[in-house]
Amino acid sequence: MGIDISKGKYITFVDSDDWIEKTYIEELYNLIESTNSEIAICNFLKVSDENFKKINKVQYITEKSNIEALYELYGKFSTQFIVAWRKLYNR
Repeated sequence: MGIDISKGKYITFVDSDDWIEKTYIEELYNLIESTNSEIAICNFLKVSDENFKKINKVQYITEKSNIEALYELYGKFSTQFIVAWRKLYNR
């Protein structure tokens, strides 16, 4: 229902237990705009509490064709690929 009543050009999903960087939307937006894509996906860091040290700030950015993206559904990181969070979608 939320998607149906949303008005923006883009949409993202953040779970109640998620923590995001201040530039989360900005970076994904810039990626979509610069590549003329329908979706931008970022990496994530799984932590057990709020007191953690950032181990790695390296960002992995890649482009995939629709066929390559379909292969991701059966790959090593398939669960991470199919979740709604950590992505910005062109609505």
